[in-house]
Amino acid sequence: MKLIVGLGNPKEKYQNNRRNVGLMIVDYLVNELTGSRANEFKKEKMSHITCYILNDIVIAKPQTFMNHSGIAVKSCITSYKLQEI
Repeated sequence: MKLIVGLGNPKEKYQNNRRNVGLMIVDYLVNELTGSRANEFKKEKMSHITCYILNDIVIAKPQTFMNHSGIAVKSCITSYKLQEI
């Protein structure tokens, strides 16, 4: 299983900031993939992160500020038993 994480800051005032490009890319990927595969796509929301699962790919969007994103990513890795490299 592969993990793609888009980093950014969750508050609305940072929404279109250049530092939120990671979150924008996750939104773009999810929108593109759900168009033709909506029935295969699964969304799970954990306390610090939202994960979108399609086959063997997990696309993650932390709901934390960038400097605390490691906590959210770690919970995703643990939940899906992903191998750290």
